[in-house]
Amino acid sequence: MDRGTCGGPCRIFIWGLLWPYGCVGRRPKRPALRRGRHAAVGEAAMAGVGDRPAVGAPGQGTRRGAADAAEEVVEYYRLLYLRGQTTLLSGNISVRVGDLVAITPTSAPKPLLRPSDLVYIDLEGRVVGGSGAPSSEWRMHVAIYRRRPDVGAVVHTHAVLPTVLAERIDAGLLLESESYLGGGIAVVPPLKPGTWELAEAVAEALSRANVAVMKKHGVVAVGPTLAEAVNRAEVVNDLAWATLARLWLGGGP
Repeated sequence: MDRGTCGGPCRIFIWGLLWPYGCVGRRPKRPALRRGRHAAVGEAAMAGVGDRPAVGAPGQGTRRGAADAAEEVVEYYRLLYLRGQTTLLSGNISVRVGDLVAITPTSAPKPLLRPSDLVYIDLEGRVVGGSGAPSSEWRMHVAIYRRRPDVGAVVHTHAVLPTVLAERIDAGLLLESESYLGGGIAVVPPLKPGTWELAEAVAEALSRANVAVMKKHGVVAVGPTLAEAVNRAEVVNDLAWATLARLWLGGGP
């Protein structure tokens, strides 16, 4: 293709492909979040969590303390933000720690979180530790863990392109994607965020897949570990870009 046949649209498209991977920078400082009424009980509740077996891949038999899990959550969340898959306040991550769930708080700048900012809930959604309120999507997280005992982490991003393309995403465009995803991509119809209706619909969709696109909302990916769940969210984002490129090029191979 010579320079005259593409021009501005090509430059815009290439910029769109590369921008999420280049927007890295030094982590800004911020004041600590205020400690709430659950902080004291949270410290007591977390004291023995490190001695409980963490949920992971079947037969894994690993143990992970609450502190390690919380550190992992904030680091991976920062990665997703720097790669353009969430905005300052959007999205949420959780991990299983024994019989509890460590989840990101609501209404907080997610890429600036510290491990101590995470909230701990049980599988009924009751807060047992942390200094704030859990993500507004806590229902979705606990519904998934109830339905999928093999899941050790849940990642919810607001990646725009997969959300817009939804069922048009072609999972076969990239050869390694199917092995990374471990199945297809489920699609959930538009439902009100933060509701049990959405939570149960997503949990049902993920009973037969490891990734779901919620139309007009975002992406949910699960895995036995947080690394695998994050990778699946990124693979879906890559597939969405590949699908867009194919559509833009006229649907050719």
